[in-house]
Amino acid sequence: MEISKLEAAKRQLDCAIRLYFHDDDMCSVITLCRAAFRLLWDLYPKLAEDGFEKEFGKIIEFMGWEEYNAITNFLKHADKDHEDQMEPHEVHAVSGIGFSVILYGRVTNGKLSAEMKAWETIMTLWQPDVWDSHPDPDHPHYADFRRGVEKIVNASREERLTMGRGFLRGFKRIEQGLDPEHSW
Repeated sequence: MEISKLEAAKRQLDCAIRLYFHDDDMCSVITLCRAAFRLLWDLYPKLAEDGFEKEFGKIIEFMGWEEYNAITNFLKHADKDHEDQMEPHEVHAVSGIGFSVILYGRVTNGKLSAEMKAWETIMTLWQPDVWDSHPDPDHPHYADFRRGVEKIVNASREERLTMGRGFLRGFKRIEQGLDPEHSW
């Protein structure tokens, strides 16, 4: 079965998110999400003609492209630095997944997978300022949102991962047309 580059990026990104939520191998999470990011970065100007990649590129430029790519290159090349060592830190995964979800969402007009929806939900609650979540305080469910933010902000990493797995299960059930909260 042939797949497109966009589908390859989706599959890599979805797998990276599942591995992340299951606290699985961080090197694999980073490798997969950064491969997805690279595909999406290259595809973006061809699939979306809004110029967003230029503004988005400024964010990475501010962080430093060399620094952003250092872990990616470490995990895929050994021709010049076969004895180097590096810590595959969680921040490399979070930024790679996050940037990839943003690009994928924009390229597909918001058609996110269950994994990406779960990721966005956790990140919106955990870091609402970073994920540009400015809910309306007059919305009837605003208090629920604030409780969710408070719960995630005060949660341990393992608790956040457990919540992410729960959101993922819920979104998978919704995709199947099932009640997100009941598994019977």
